[in-house]
Amino acid sequence: MPWIVNCESYPHSWFLSIGNHFLLSPGALRADSIIEMDNDKPVLNSRQGFTLIELMIVVVIIGILASISIPNFLHMQDRAKEAALRSNMHSLQTAMEDFAVQTNGFYPDDGTSTTPGGLTVADLCPGGAFFPNPFSGVPTVVSWDADPAVSGEIGVNPAASDAYTIKGFGKEDLLGFTLNQGM
Repeated sequence: MPWIVNCESYPHSWFLSIGNHFLLSPGALRADSIIEMDNDKPVLNSRQGFTLIELMIVVVIIGILASISIPNFLHMQDRAKEAALRSNMHSLQTAMEDFAVQTNGFYPDDGTSTTPGGLTVADLCPGGAFFPNPFSGVPTVVSWDADPAVSGEIGVNPAASDAYTIKGFGKEDLLGFTLNQGM
């Protein structure tokens, strides 16, 4: 027959006796811990693991965090690719200014224009070629006298022997960032 008893080992707690087992009160160690009697002394049966509710709460919290962080992560990747595109635009600008120094102030009209030493703008870029497209990984396409139309491409428009404007195409549209001669 069940009965309730106080135990000196656990003050402010009560135990429900059912046969040789005692159930702890909610104020004791855990509501679902079981106390067994061993020579009239209570012995705690510890249960290891988590309840289904605890696991479900953890899964829900992880889901909420993922739903917040994944879109932010993807947006930051796009921003990083556009920053790499701006860097490529600066490298092209440096190569064009180098070209002008070698040709007494004349800028290239197109990608085939050469310096007196036979170098093209691509040859004057770091590494001797146009840089990788940050969006696709293939070498960047540089359009002459046309705006770029594909993510990661660069356009020199207009391209004239006395002036140029470098434009870049970001993830979805032209960047609001251009480079001009002498900057």
